[in-house]
This record gives sequence, structure tokens and C-alpha cells, in this order.
Amino acid sequence: MAAAEKIFGVFNPGQEFDSWRIEAALPKGNQGGVLKATDISTDTLVALKIPFIFCPADRQRFEREREILESLDHPGVIALLGKGAYKGELPYIVLTFCDGERLDRFADRKCLTFDDRCKLFLLVCEAVEYVHDHDVVHCDLNPSNVLVTDDGKVKVIDFGSGFMKGRRGHSGMGTEHRGTPQYMSPEQILGESLDERTDVYSLGVILYELLCGSTPFGQVGEDENAALTKEPERPSAAVFRTGRVLRDGKFHSLAPEAVAHCRRTTPDLLASRLKVGLDEVLLAVIHSKRDRRFATVKQIMTAVENAMISCVAQPQ
Repeated sequence: MAAAEKIFGVFNPGQEFDSWRIEAALPKGNQGGVLKATDISTDTLVALKIPFIFCPADRQRFEREREILESLDHPGVIALLGKGAYKGELPYIVLTFCDGERLDRFADRKCLTFDDRCKLFLLVCEAVEYVHDHDVVHCDLNPSNVLVTDDGKVKVIDFGSGFMKGRRGHSGMGTEHRGTPQYMSPEQILGESLDERTDVYSLGVILYELLCGSTPFGQVGEDENAALTKEPERPSAAVFRTGRVLRDGKFHSLAPEAVAHCRRTTPDLLASRLKVGLDEVLLAVIHSKRDRRFATVKQIMTAVENAMISCVAQPQ
């Protein structure tokens, strides 16, 4: 980034920001901008999240995210280091800096096998299970909100859409807690009350995409609310999809051979592994009716682990 190019139209690289020196912009969160910065006193990297405040509700959401992060302490969840107000006016929070890559890109760049993708997904589940155990619902689980370091450690980030159960002033309605379209549960799309099963659904979509190469819905020309009106395709059949799908905000062409090659297998063998157990697991996790969906992250983990064992004799 050129020294003269402003970040978010306001800040310059190298500019001091309270006790930090701004280095660059990071991918924006759901409710704010994120700066990569250096702690001037210790020379360590941090991430500074600045809210987009257009109304009192925006400030409330930012305070809610800070409160959520204050309640969490897990190696798989981004950590809150502090908070402040730049020049006494602009609020911000200080987060640990994670030099990681979004989940789907990491898995594809490493050409992770079927089993390795499942194991990586289980690490994500461990972090989300901890979050749920602390009465927090994330509401925007998607590959961009899970960072993976080069040595395979995961960090769940961006709780800007989340809420804490049972707290006054913390709405649990989908009208306020919006997520990323292809990963949103039907109840979230409809603006209904939300609970942990909303995150369960999103986790199911993430695993579906990790294994099959595309989300259940999101093909070119498909209604953005397809999850409300259509049944998802069986994962073992989705492996053979062609056409174009929305991914990472862009449309990509699907090719079964390329999808399978990125998983170090063939389309037929990939479909065979899915048929052995994970077809049924995934369809249960992303069921449109939440009462028929898996109720907890632990149930997903157990089902995935059992499915991996049941197909251990299958060729890869």
C-alpha cells in the first residue's frame, strides 16, 4: 500500500493511533473496519476494530461485540486485549493479530484430503462449542470468519452479529443479527428468534462446502432465499455439479475433476466417501426445520467422527 493511500479514506499507513502505529487495512468485519497495527511500546502486532457508527443501534452492536469477547477465553477464538476511544471520540477494540487465511482458501491451497478437511472442521466445532457453552450465538459463521494459521490452528473471529443469551438489550431475532446469505439458517432469513441451532446450520454449510466444493445453495440465477423453498442436494451428488456458484463474494466455475483434485481424489471416490455416512449427517445438520436439525455442536462432532470411522476402509 502506498504511503499516501488512505485507509478507509481517513488513516494513513505509519500514522500513530493512540499507542499503536497503523500498518495496513485488514478484511472488514461485519460491523466495522479492521486495522493491522503495531504496539509502539512492545513492537507486537495487534488488530484494531473500529465500528461503523451511523446510528445508536450501531454503537450498541459494537458494545455487544466487546461484551461477548470479554466473556470468552479459548485458543480457537480471537482474544480481546483492550478497548479505547481514539482522540476520546472514536471507539475501538484491540484484538490479537492472527496471521491466518480464511478456512476455505487454506483447505484448497493445501489441497487437504477428505479426512484432513473433516479434522480441520472439528477444530472449528471445538471453538464454537466453547462459545455456545458461554451462552453466545455467533450468527455469522462462514469461511471468512474462521482463520487458519499455516500450522493448522483455527481462530473464530468477528462476533459483530452475535448476541449473548439472557442479556437485557441483546436481541435474539434474525432481523437484527444478520449473517452471510449462503450460510444463514432459514429462521435467520425469516427474521425469527435465533439460538445455537442457527450456528449449527451454518457449520453444516461450511462442512458441505469444504467437502463438496460448493454450498447447498448459491448457484448463478438461484433465489437468494432458496433455503426457504428448496431441499438441498445430497452432498454426494453435489460433487458432480457444474456451472457457476457464488463464493467469497464472486462467482466461480465448478468442475468436478478440479474439486476432487483439490481433495487429492476423484469425483467418484469423493462421492463414495460421502455416501458412506456424511450424506445423511450433512442433510440433518442443515435441515430447514430447526427442530429436526442437530441441536448441539457436540452432536455434529460425534456424527462426523463416527462417519469418518465408518468409511475408514473406503479408498481415498
